[in-house]
Amino acid sequence: MNILTVIYEKLWEHERDMLCDRLNRFVTAQLAGRDRPEESITAHSGSLGIIDICGSPIRWVQVLREGGESANHWFLNFVFQTSKWDPPIRGLI
Repeated sequence: MNILTVIYEKLWEHERDMLCDRLNRFVTAQLAGRDRPEESITAHSGSLGIIDICGSPIRWVQVLREGGESANHWFLNFVFQTSKWDPPIRGLI
């Protein structure tokens, strides 16, 4: 791991990581890769990323920050799996 990667990781938001750890107490949750197309479904620009949920009607959770860089307000978008689902982004599935 190079020095830039270490610095980047130290400065990165870890709220998504902590939420994933807590979710794993109840369901099987896994951090998704950064910059997935699902992050652009909402118009909100403060997306911290996606957490995939396995074996649940909830497919994934998007972690969002409200109010800019210094805000302490967070909210979540939950996406539920249905039997018929048309993705809002072409090529999502």
